[in-house]
Amino acid sequence: MDNIIAAGSTGVLIEVVMRATADGQPLTGLAVGAVTVSCHRDGAAAGVALGAPAVLATLGTWETDAWKETAIAGVYQYGVPNAALIAGAYGVTFIFTGTSAVTQEYRIVFTDALADDKVAVDHNTGGADTLRYTTALGVAIADADVRAYTTADYAAGTFTLRAKTTTTATGRWLTPLYLDDGVPYTIVFEKSGEYGPNTATVTP
Repeated sequence: MDNIIAAGSTGVLIEVVMRATADGQPLTGLAVGAVTVSCHRDGAAAGVALGAPAVLATLGTWETDAWKETAIAGVYQYGVPNAALIAGAYGVTFIFTGTSAVTQEYRIVFTDALADDKVAVDHNTGGADTLRYTTALGVAIADADVRAYTTADYAAGTFTLRAKTTTTATGRWLTPLYLDDGVPYTIVFEKSGEYGPNTATVTP
């Protein structure tokens, strides 16, 4: 995660590091019009495309969905829309894409998720990329569903969905799943009509 704040916070500014696709170095000069933003709240059916942000008039002063380069190479400020931070989710992920830029994800977790004794489970649970979804040859599987069921429910054929996300173009998870500590879960991966279902078992 990149930030932890209370759900319902307003006027939040974040700093995003953008890097060049050519050499991975900090990318400067990524102006409005060359960058687009989308966001995905945990549990939502789909992400929200915000499009090209407006120009942030003054560094350090919040404006909704606004973007401005800082004096530090490759670092930009972004004004998070208040609507993205309303209660009802465990967190939100912002995805920044830009001309000649490596796509950057910025993850905000709400303090509610931590207070509920939930544990974040993602593609790195159990080790780096352990739960990344790929073919047998290691090719990433994008846009697959990742669903969590308690192992007890799954074994009994009672498919009560506990959490759900999808995979990105890299086969990694778009957002973590927040699951109960110490409970065994069966994670089911499936891209309908193409791949899966495949399963993995985790205990947060």
